[in-house]
Amino acid sequence: MRVLLTGATGLVGSHIARLVSPVHDLLLDTYESPTGLRNRNLECWREPYELDSTYPEVDAIVHCGAVVDPRGTIGFQKVFDTNVRGTLNLAKWALDRQIFFIHISGAIVYKYPYAKKIHENSQLGVSGLGGLYGLSKLVAEQALMSIGDSGLKLCVLRPTSVYGYKSNGVDLVSRFIRTAMNRENIRVYPPLTDSFNLVHAHDLARAVLGALSESVVGTFNIGQTKLVQISELAEACHHAVGHGKPIVGEGRDEVNEAKSLYMVDISHAQKNLRWSPIVDISTGVSMVVNGTYIL
Repeated sequence: MRVLLTGATGLVGSHIARLVSPVHDLLLDTYESPTGLRNRNLECWREPYELDSTYPEVDAIVHCGAVVDPRGTIGFQKVFDTNVRGTLNLAKWALDRQIFFIHISGAIVYKYPYAKKIHENSQLGVSGLGGLYGLSKLVAEQALMSIGDSGLKLCVLRPTSVYGYKSNGVDLVSRFIRTAMNRENIRVYPPLTDSFNLVHAHDLARAVLGALSESVVGTFNIGQTKLVQISELAEACHHAVGHGKPIVGEGRDEVNEAKSLYMVDISHAQKNLRWSPIVDISTGVSMVVNGTYIL
């Protein structure tokens, strides 16, 4: 199978590339332009004949190319042109050419991210998390579903909070690791039982490989079965680096009730993709520290 992978040099794409390339003929597409990769800008609309010429004889698309704007410096236009317009451009082409389309969405599309259990049919909507990026992923996925109703062979993966080597550096895992590497204490604040669902990019790449194996159509939550408490994450970073002792910070008068973020049900992926996560938090943090992509 010849597979087009967008966003090939990003956090998710780089992990997918390393896992999928030994199994499938992989055509890499990226906003950057290192040697051997095609440099295509997703925000620029391309006609079907242009896509035919650029990506000949493609059997499947794994679309994880997206603009993330954690610092709010990129702007509305570029985020939506890339994450929404670019996605629809590829999806319409895939529909016309009967190309299997895997879209990397995210649990960020769920309206109630702190619900006790989140299923694939749980309500979607703006939750207030993720800002402009989160909104763009929601709009893109809803538009894709419409194209899917027209016959697009569509698989949507909704990972929880993805981490791994080559992250953007502003996520909590990266910040804790950076603090530890600077030989500073990792400061955590109550409630220390706040927990969230961290899934390693290697596990997400394995889900993609499972979907490709039999061109599985559907929507699937991708995450861990056990959430990680913030205190556990701090301890894992301390252990992996060898520095950065976790300490409880002071100065916050108000202690809120502990929350659990993205308690997703992954049984649908376990059954249909034959997938379950294998990277626990200790192993995953060590992989980040050591610059390791796959187990």
